[in-house]
Amino acid sequence: MAPITLTTDFGERDSYVAQMKGVIAGIAPSAPVVDVTHEVPPQNIRVAALIAEQIAATFPPGTVHVIVVDPGVGTDRRILLAELDEQRFVVPDNGILTRVWRNAKRRRALELTNSALWRRVQSHTFHGRDRMAPAAAHWWAGMPLDQFGPPLDQPPVRLQWPEPQRQGERIRGEVLYVDRFGNLATNIPGNELQGRHVRRIVAGPVQIGGISAAFAEVPPGRWVALINSWGMLELAVNRGDAAALSGLKPGDPVIVELSGAPDEEDVCIVQPPAD
Repeated sequence: MAPITLTTDFGERDSYVAQMKGVIAGIAPSAPVVDVTHEVPPQNIRVAALIAEQIAATFPPGTVHVIVVDPGVGTDRRILLAELDEQRFVVPDNGILTRVWRNAKRRRALELTNSALWRRVQSHTFHGRDRMAPAAAHWWAGMPLDQFGPPLDQPPVRLQWPEPQRQGERIRGEVLYVDRFGNLATNIPGNELQGRHVRRIVAGPVQIGGISAAFAEVPPGRWVALINSWGMLELAVNRGDAAALSGLKPGDPVIVELSGAPDEEDVCIVQPPAD
């Protein structure tokens, strides 16, 4: 059975997530609800867009994804219901759909305007509970999409997304995301490197010779570059925190140098932090 998923920047301390689940349970009590994460960095729409892309590739057809990272809550920004291939999304129109919209072969979207479906008591600061959660529950329960509101009169908001740049035998990208292990995911697709010899990768103080298939191909404490589970170049330290050790953060440049054989001095070794 396809579930409803929840992704937010609410954290786990407060009752916000539970309130959304309560609204869903009141409308669609048999709906499975999956928590994707509630630890999106506050107001970080780019990270929410990355997560939308990842979950679209892994959940069964018909899943309803509710993503509430909504710094514009209470303004006139739209709330969207979008059917992209076989995945369904309920989101604020602020760029969350940027990547998954681009990837979809079939797209259908509308603006949520049918106020009869909302909670009777409305808050200007919690549309996730009062509008998006009820819409998701009704959609999951079988309500036709066209009953939620009119088709879009203009496309969804799209983020300005950093694309890697090819400059001769170099590819210039940047750090996109730091996960809880401190691994540094970049915007350089792994397929850009297929069939090419990578001489070294340079990011701030770090230089890595070549690409490995797994973390454990290098000793503990040593830097490693690999293609992560969503197909992007990632920089990491085996059993260490790459972000903390290097000071690298989202937006910092990453250079991939192609061709030529790596020299031993090109490899940066960092000892793991003491226990």
